[in-house]
Amino acid sequence: MNGSDRNIVVTGASSGIGLKVAEQLMERGARVIAMDRNPPPLGVAVHMKVDLGDPDSIDVAIAALGDAPIHGLCNIAGVPQMAGDMAVCRVNYLGLRHLTLRLLPQLARGAGVVGVELPTDGGLSASRFASGMQQGKP
Repeated sequence: MNGSDRNIVVTGASSGIGLKVAEQLMERGARVIAMDRNPPPLGVAVHMKVDLGDPDSIDVAIAALGDAPIHGLCNIAGVPQMAGDMAVCRVNYLGLRHLTLRLLPQLARGAGVVGVELPTDGGLSASRFASGMQQGKP
């Protein structure tokens, strides 16, 4: 990719897979916009502190982007199962979904969206979460 003019949003860019993806995108000339609770240990173009478990935090980050076109979205952030069913559902599903839907109007023609799933029982967590909500037990 030739890309100093390419804005790529990477969630979870401060560690693990997200960090490696951000690093590789930068090596290819992309302008990486890191969305994470923690700053990444490399010089991304922009770091936006965001808690993907909090829709308001996501909305603030999206507003701060302004009208810049987004040429790619790498949804890599997530919490492990040990964080609990509520956190897994809020971050790994609801938060990434909210972020993606809010970014859709800014995605440039031909933009790509990539999701990396953590090896958790996220589906089971979502089912337990939904079941608890139906029974009035969040």
